[in-house]
Amino acid sequence: MKEALIVFVKNPKKGKVKTRLAADIGEEKALKVYCDLISFSKSLIYSELNVYVFHSPSLLEGFFWANTQNELQVKGDLGVKMSTAIQQVLSDGNDKVCVIGSDCFEITQAHIKEAFRSLDNNDLVLGPAKDGGYYLVGMKKLQNAIFEEMPWSHPDLMQATISKAKNLNLNYELLEELSDVDYVTDLPKDYKY
Repeated sequence: MKEALIVFVKNPKKGKVKTRLAADIGEEKALKVYCDLISFSKSLIYSELNVYVFHSPSLLEGFFWANTQNELQVKGDLGVKMSTAIQQVLSDGNDKVCVIGSDCFEITQAHIKEAFRSLDNNDLVLGPAKDGGYYLVGMKKLQNAIFEEMPWSHPDLMQATISKAKNLNLNYELLEELSDVDYVTDLPKDYKY
């Protein structure tokens, strides 16, 4: 079974990333945090994975990842971006796909491996975030409805996704709840910014 990890990244520009965090610590420090999150996300890759990095337009030189497929995100809301990316990666011959962002210091390779194992017996796997969203979504077949008309960047996203999965009679599994980095309180206690 071919497993693929999709990582979504934004162009790391001051004032354009981690804007809620920037309100707490300033744009310069928020940019540093985001660059550290991108570097951390690279550490999650292991050799058995096919890795696709979907980036925003004009990704800065030096932020392309070696040994990965670097792809441009399509225009649209997050649901359109994720469903399009998943469809592309599945059509490349991958059997299982998981999507993560680049905004969680708590996720580990073990979480990603658990997500792929979960897809042996489930249609969908979700990694719930403490803010009500999710840090990971995975599937074997594109479940497009999971991404349509959803409350993106809203604390009800996870519950809305679970409700949709139940309405579609999809088997799903939830991973451990982790924190996305949106505010200074979401940063690891020992993090220096």
